Amino acid sequence: MALPSLENRLRFKHLALLRLLHSEGSLHKAAAQLHMSQPAATKLLREMESMFGGVLFTRSSIGLTPTPSGAMLLEHAEAVLTEVALAQVEVAAGIAENPIVRIGASAIAVQLELLPVLEQFHRVYPQGQVRILEGRTAPMLELLRRGQIELAIGMVSAFAFRDDMLRGVSHQLLRQEEWVVIASRNHPLVRSKKISLSDLEQCKWVLQPQESLIRMAFEQAFHSHGHTPPRPFVEALPFTTNLSVVRSSDAVTIAPRSAILSPENAGSLTVLKTALKVDVPPLAVFYKSGTLKRSPVRTLFDLLTPEPPSGSA
Repeated sequence: MALPSLENRLRFKHLALLRLLHSEGSLHKAAAQLHMSQPAATKLLREMESMFGGVLFTRSSIGLTPTPSGAMLLEHAEAVLTEVALAQVEVAAGIAENPIVRIGASAIAVQLELLPVLEQFHRVYPQGQVRILEGRTAPMLELLRRGQIELAIGMVSAFAFRDDMLRGVSHQLLRQEEWVVIASRNHPLVRSKKISLSDLEQCKWVLQPQESLIRMAFEQAFHSHGHTPPRPFVEALPFTTNLSVVRSSDAVTIAPRSAILSPENAGSLTVLKTALKVDVPPLAVFYKSGTLKRSPVRTLFDLLTPEPPSGSA
């Protein structure tokens, strides 16, 4: 069945009602907040269901609950309303000449992917601003779906596809990093030509939290060789914190090989000669196609990805 065009039918009041029906769970309360009668609100809801071709809410003892179609439409409605509110603020503030790009990223993604391209971005937009929100990939994807950020950088794994984390967003894989065991240059094992997994079990480890993809990959590497993964003496999420601990102690950690090339690590950290292979999921930049139409967002995206966008969810 062909759906009718929304161009001349859908209004912001429809989307506002959708949001209120979800938050209030009541047609009466939603209508009151929009300063309209309940029959008028009912009419708006029926119009939306006609436009989108299905029931959007069901009624139960606890109130109105969105159907799967309603939940999906809610995500898009939130993104539209957020974008319009942001546009109002930016236009009023004259941000056309001073564009802002909001990006969510893990600490590792900031260090490895974002920092190297910021200077290039500011050559194109000298008055531009990149707002960085650090966090885990899953919450960043939710913010991306809601339109609260324009881009996200994080690790993409089989879990993401299995758990439907990539619903409604596209992604482009970035370079695959080689993860190695890193220690300070004064570590006793630096002079060893061959380091066994038994040697590594005896080391003091600095690792990511138990539930992180990096930690899971690390433990899988030991399990695959029939060894018990060592318990870390320091457990911290920030990438830079782990490297700082290693620089100032006899602890070891796993990190991308490129991490030892940064100015703060050059000369103080080194890669241990071990056969341990840790398959950490690759980083990817996540986006919604519509946001790439904004020139500053597209510029930052192109700097991050030398290849054209290909993956989509």
